[in-house]
Amino acid sequence: MEQLEIFFHQAIPAARMEAAWATLVTRTEVLRMAFDLPTDAPYAWQLAKKNTSFIFSSEPPASFENWLEQDRDSLLLFPDTPPWRAIYWESRQRFIWTFHHALLDGRSITAIISRFLELLLENQAPPECEVTRWTPPDVAMLSRAKDYFQKSFHLIPHQHSSPPPCCIHPKQVADLELHLAQDLATLSRQLEVFIATLLLWAWAQAVARVAGMDFAFIEQVRCGSPQDDRLGFSMNTLPLLIPRCSHGDVGKEIQALRKDLLFLREIETIAPGELPLEVQELALSPWAGVVMIENSTLESLVAAHPAVRSIMLHESPGASLTAGAFLSPDLRLEVEGPANQELLKNWVDVLGRLKRQCTA
Repeated sequence: MEQLEIFFHQAIPAARMEAAWATLVTRTEVLRMAFDLPTDAPYAWQLAKKNTSFIFSSEPPASFENWLEQDRDSLLLFPDTPPWRAIYWESRQRFIWTFHHALLDGRSITAIISRFLELLLENQAPPECEVTRWTPPDVAMLSRAKDYFQKSFHLIPHQHSSPPPCCIHPKQVADLELHLAQDLATLSRQLEVFIATLLLWAWAQAVARVAGMDFAFIEQVRCGSPQDDRLGFSMNTLPLLIPRCSHGDVGKEIQALRKDLLFLREIETIAPGELPLEVQELALSPWAGVVMIENSTLESLVAAHPAVRSIMLHESPGASLTAGAFLSPDLRLEVEGPANQELLKNWVDVLGRLKRQCTA
C-alpha cells in the first residue's frame, strides 16, 4: 500500500480540490480500473462498476503519523471498486491519496501527480490517458530468455551465507557528496556505461561482501519503454547474477554487466514463473533483493509548483531487501530490509573505491 501526501502552502477550497480530482479520474483510465479479484492471472483488470469517493474531513487527526498507520491497516481492495481512496483536510492544507502498490508504477505515479497539480493550480486539463497495456512474451522471447539464463546461471556457486539479522531498521538513506556524484558521472562516460550500471554493480558488491558470498543475486526492476498516453503498472523484475569483484579489471566487469542489462531490455515481459526453476529458487534467498534506479524523486515536483510545500510518498516497511537510487536532483541511495545499515555503508564505500580504482 502506498500513501502520497501533498502539503500545500495555503488552503485550497475543498470544492476546487474535488473538481480537479474528479476531472483527473475522468481523464485517466487506470483510476477507474479495478482488479479482477477472482482471477489469478497477472495484471487482470476490469472497468470498475463502483466509484471511489473523495473524502473531506473538517476534523484533522491529532497525529497524522498515527492516522497514516491506521489508514495502512484499513481495507483497500473491494470487488468492482478502484483500489484507491483520497482525503483532504482544508484546514491543514493536506491531501492524502492511498492506493494499492500494484495499481501504478513509479513513472505513472509521478505523471498522475504532475497532471493533478497542473489541473488544480494552473487549470490545465490533461489529455485523456488509457491504461498501460502489458504485452505477454512471444515464443521467440521465451526461447532467448531460456538460453540466456541457462548460460548465465549454469554454474551457480553453492554457498552458505550467514543469515541476515532479524531486526528491521527504518529505511536508511544516504545523499552522496557532490564531488563523488560528479566523479561517478565522469567515470560512467569513460567506461561508456550509464551511471545506473555503476550503481547496480556497486550494490551487488555490497550485498556479496556483507553476505560473505562470491556472487550477488539481484532482481532489477524493469519498467519497459514509456507508452504514449498510457498510465498504469508495467513493472517487472528480472534476475542478474553478479560475481564479487576479485582483483581483475573492474572496468571489464562493469562493461560485461552493461551487456547483460542491454539483453534484459529485450526480454522485459518475462514473468517470474517463466524463469528456470533454479533461478526461481535463488530468488527465495534472504539476500536476494530488488533494486530500482530512478531518474528523480517525487519531491523534485515541488520546485515546479510553488503552491506546494512538500510531497512525500509513505510506504509500508517491508521485511525483504530493497534498494533504490535516485539520480536527481541529488544522487540519493536508499536501503530497506535486513542489514540495511551495513549494506548502505558498504554501497557508499564501494562507490568511493570504484572511483579511485578506475581513475588510478
